[in-house]
Amino acid sequence: MHLHSREMVFKDVHFFGGSGGGGIGFKRGHSRVGSTTARFESMGSLDVDPIACRDFEQNVGAPAHVVDLFTLDQFMRFHSACTRKCRVCRGTRKPPPGWRELTADVLRQMFLHVFPDVIFFSPPCKGFSALLNPQTAKGVKYQALNELVTRALSLAMEAWADNPPSLIIMENVPRIRIRGVDLLEQVYELLRTHGYAVRDLDHNCGEIGGLAQNRQRFLMVARHKEKIPPFLHQPPEETCPWRWRGYRLAPHSQASAWAGRCMISRSCSGSHGFGLP
Repeated sequence: MHLHSREMVFKDVHFFGGSGGGGIGFKRGHSRVGSTTARFESMGSLDVDPIACRDFEQNVGAPAHVVDLFTLDQFMRFHSACTRKCRVCRGTRKPPPGWRELTADVLRQMFLHVFPDVIFFSPPCKGFSALLNPQTAKGVKYQALNELVTRALSLAMEAWADNPPSLIIMENVPRIRIRGVDLLEQVYELLRTHGYAVRDLDHNCGEIGGLAQNRQRFLMVARHKEKIPPFLHQPPEETCPWRWRGYRLAPHSQASAWAGRCMISRSCSGSHGFGLP
């Protein structure tokens, strides 16, 4: 290696981290510009599912915190029609003993007061999905679930206000533009208020990354303008030769790996890119 080589390490946090598809994508992200190399290091994730959190730790090698991101009001609305079969509220429609609403202070403590460079989150998409009946999607339960979009972002902005993340990336189903239009407006307003340039687009990772998938997804990238002045590169389109052979890869992994490579390249080279403001 070059005598004056150096390595840059960017730290990522995952809200709704699931089994770690996004975490794996960031873990694989790397870049080299001249004698400078860069990679990601996961600080961990948040998810309400303990089994998914166990998977995240095994797949990514970072801590996964089992935590409910609902506010008390959101929790009670989401469980407003539950019966005794509900494994969480057991039909009481109230939080179980020991349940606590997550605060910004507790969030900082979970990650040992370390500031992340990137936040990646893929909020529950069930209420936005075309697979859900429109009338059901308008119900109290799924409206509470949809509000996790703004809830997660508000927590992050408050917790790391002193040193905001350089990039905030959100992935979801394309229909969030229709069923979640009001929530997206709140998200964009909050991000711009905190100094971010925001861009959203639909992407097909079988075309953007040449990966084995043919599926449209919604992707939002928010770039902190003071921390990352240059634009981000959007990769050229290419078709994967395996795309039509039945192979499928996790969309979270693909989207985050692509966005992760964009950030590393911009931070290393400092040159102007195109596509994502």
